[in-house]
Amino acid sequence: MTDRPFIFKPRRVAVPFTVVALVMTITMPKAHASAACDAPWMHPNGSFTLTSTPSHTVTQFDVLAFDKKDGEHCTGKVRTTAAMSMGGQAAKSESVMTLQIADGRASVQSENAKGSLHSMSMGGLMSANSTTETSGLLSYVGEITGEGQQFPVTRMDGSASGTLSQAGGAGGQFAAPKMVVSTSVRQVGKQEQLDTVVGKLACWPVSYDKTQSGTVTMMGKTNTINSVTRVVDHFCPSTGLVMRKDMTTNGKQASQVVTALK
Repeated sequence: MTDRPFIFKPRRVAVPFTVVALVMTITMPKAHASAACDAPWMHPNGSFTLTSTPSHTVTQFDVLAFDKKDGEHCTGKVRTTAAMSMGGQAAKSESVMTLQIADGRASVQSENAKGSLHSMSMGGLMSANSTTETSGLLSYVGEITGEGQQFPVTRMDGSASGTLSQAGGAGGQFAAPKMVVSTSVRQVGKQEQLDTVVGKLACWPVSYDKTQSGTVTMMGKTNTINSVTRVVDHFCPSTGLVMRKDMTTNGKQASQVVTALK
């Protein structure tokens, strides 16, 4: 599911945690706003796709409209469409967001949302300068200066609920009344050449531990989550995105990869 020191007021939107990560990490201090406006997918009809394995979650980000005055001033609308499987049931969501970067400050507001994950709210981030510290898709825009650099710990509180859909009708309720996600200090490694969907790119690997805790109720069964995941974010400055995220939890591997970008 990733700065401005800001207050993020809980909102109810129908998006998965990967989408929330984008929303919460896109607000940046003035020094980094130009990089955001110049990202290669930030243009009319721009888009990128994030694919997660082994969960087979696919999230599509489409730029519906975009207007750029200069590197520090741009606005746009972004539609996110996600399809996933939860507890063996299909779940989907869609949201349209307004993106604005003005005078070096960026904000994202959800305009409308729909889908079988019909309600999700994310609480405020607890650490100072929490936005660019979050390990989301845009976390490292303009931030990484070289090998050995470190980023402070982060903490994020959130909750989610919804109805899982299946052929012929609803398939049950899903609820996570409180989830806490925190990260350790993040360490930048040696720059690498990464094979991506747009070719070989120079990228920075950023390693850290992510801790998740909370309870999830699904189809009448409640499970406690208490896990530690080793994460490596591969941030590629030329795209302004974490193009690949590798995760290992209890010896099991997973990944999130940008599988399309234009």
